[in-house]
Amino acid sequence: MNWKVNYYLTGSGKNPVFEYIQSQEVTRINSINNALILLEEFGIEESQLKARKLRGRAYKGLHELKIDSSRIIYFLHTGREFILVHAFTKKSNKTPKVELEIARKRMEDCLRWLK
Repeated sequence: MNWKVNYYLTGSGKNPVFEYIQSQEVTRINSINNALILLEEFGIEESQLKARKLRGRAYKGLHELKIDSSRIIYFLHTGREFILVHAFTKKSNKTPKVELEIARKRMEDCLRWLK
């Protein structure tokens, strides 16, 4: 059974993760798209993609998918559905708090809408 990958949409209908992907160079776009295809087909465990749970109580439920220096933050919703809430290029060893907070707020928005 395939997994479903959905994107966070702002109240005005913007898709920030998709916009981030499209703003990258062609080779990175291809890498990200290939990773998302694997994610849809196999999920995290079987696709062997690099992902980790984010640390900290405030970020419970959020995961970070690593694709080169790009990071896509997502959460799992209702079984086999990934919701991609934030994407950015990581430039340091530690994930910047501002990026984590954006993802947390977007996940909270999604969860309110999905109720």
